Amino acid sequence: MHVTFENELGKIEMGGGNHQKVNIREITGLSLPEKNYNVVTYAGQSGQETISEAAAARTITIGGDIRGHLQKETTRMARILNRPGTLFIHSGNKHRRIPCRCTAFDISERQGRIIQCFAMQFTADDPAFLDQENKQIAVFQRTDQIKGTFTFPLVFTVRKTEADIVNMGDCETEPVFTITSSGATVTGDDYGVEITNETTGSAIFLKYRMSADETVTIDIPDRTITSDQPSDENQNGNLINYISDDTFLSAFQLSLGTNHIKAVDHNQSANFDVVCEYSNKYIEAVV
Repeated sequence: MHVTFENELGKIEMGGGNHQKVNIREITGLSLPEKNYNVVTYAGQSGQETISEAAAARTITIGGDIRGHLQKETTRMARILNRPGTLFIHSGNKHRRIPCRCTAFDISERQGRIIQCFAMQFTADDPAFLDQENKQIAVFQRTDQIKGTFTFPLVFTVRKTEADIVNMGDCETEPVFTITSSGATVTGDDYGVEITNETTGSAIFLKYRMSADETVTIDIPDRTITSDQPSDENQNGNLINYISDDTFLSAFQLSLGTNHIKAVDHNQSANFDVVCEYSNKYIEAVV
């Protein structure tokens, strides 16, 4: 097993099997997350009735020993662990990551000149593990088939307006959509982008006129819609007020299995691409 904790201050690499610097002897918290249950009991009735359940925050504990220049290494590790980061876990053929923060870093009394025992504890507010890297799939895209300085009276392009996105994880996940304009001018009353998950029936309709070379990000996990070109017209980059009344970001998810995602351009003269970015979510990270 190989484990790495990483943030903007650096990274700490740990491993089992006599790692040369930070050797892991024990690790817990990588299997099924704990759950909190709300139950009720009724007079004259045996047992109980579970009315709700929710996965609790995940706690990961790592114990082992540090080797080498102890004072220098522990100081460097403490500086990195003081900030939130991402824990990358490689176990057998599984490669996972989980955003978390270190809530405890204890070092025992020195056992020798070059070895010192330690214990770390990490807390992840969201107990689900993610893929090592996010996946990106084009949903709406126009591709020129002929490139050159000359022109034809007909348009030689291929248009992609839908895609199958497969959620291979253990639970539903929320994607991020990036809409990038290629500079076409949108005119008329009919405009906007509509993205529909035809598998679940949920949809997002953004009725907004994009400018040249503008990028709009629909971040469903963060419940935000933003533009990279802030102005008074788009409320300094915040576009949440441009969604339709029947659009609810919290309702748009990728269900388990195949999700058929379709994008509709409500103005045929517009020219933009729509890319879906997501990560599968897993309930464990062990072999």
